[in-house]
Amino acid sequence: MKQIAMAFVISLAAAPAMADEPGGRITGTIGDRPVTVEIWRAQSDAYGDAERGGVSIYTRHIDPDDGFGRLSLGFEGTFTNPFNIELSIAGVGTDPKPHVNGYWEADQEDLTLRIARSEVRGDLLAIRGTVSGELLFQPQGDRAAPASALSDSLSVTLDFDARLEMD
Repeated sequence: MKQIAMAFVISLAAAPAMADEPGGRITGTIGDRPVTVEIWRAQSDAYGDAERGGVSIYTRHIDPDDGFGRLSLGFEGTFTNPFNIELSIAGVGTDPKPHVNGYWEADQEDLTLRIARSEVRGDLLAIRGTVSGELLFQPQGDRAAPASALSDSLSVTLDFDARLEMD
């Protein structure tokens, strides 16, 4: 029993340290599909300070079986008024073998980004917000949209809660 109690105490002591590790999660909807995907910490980063800078967030494949590959979200400026907002989701086909066949994407003309919180903790930027809008499919080469795609456009509402290494 002492060992179980000690393991519990050690895990509680480690919890704040894990909250200060790079990473995070994106949740929301793509079309009418609920999604939850972990932030790809090795590919995501930020620069600047708690009030202004730039952010690049990437994920691994969202749901390849449904035609959704990696997600990328980027923006810069002040976090109260970000600009150069871009969001894309890779379209993934599997015939004859797995491949990227295009992207659903949008920029600040078709997106709304709200930052709920930004805070620098050591060399990490903790940032939370919501991006929403309409993404349009752009084929890559002569490949068609994924067979499972609902349409050439996708409505998205995504909440992100990220801890990003600062450059």
